[in-house]
Amino acid sequence: NELEASEDKEWPSKLIKYTYNESGIYALCKNKSLIYIGSTTRSFQQRAREHYRGIQEYFETGKSTLYAYSLFEPEDTINFRPLLIANNIAYPQEQILEYDLKTMELALISFFQPEGNIAGTSQEFRY
Repeated sequence: NELEASEDKEWPSKLIKYTYNESGIYALCKNKSLIYIGSTTRSFQQRAREHYRGIQEYFETGKSTLYAYSLFEPEDTINFRPLLIANNIAYPQEQILEYDLKTMELALISFFQPEGNIAGTSQEFRY
């Protein structure tokens, strides 16, 4: 089965244009349910493609480097959703640091406790 995203098989090439080259914090969803929260300093498009390749590889081999991939089935609708865009969080003159992204990511994981984030249930939030 082919992976789907936003019910559009051309995805991620049609990722929302204004977030296409942005970085920040994102969610992987299964049938509209939150499964995993992550952050990236690369573009959302690049990171989404990596996740979709990883999920497809899990379907083919049963092996994965990310626990969250094992929570998906070939018939699931899989969505990648930007949650926080790095450029929208920092002052225009400042560059948001990877540490800041990781801190915000961990706060969201601790709050929502997605099933695919083992860290969400086993680590406490520190700032």
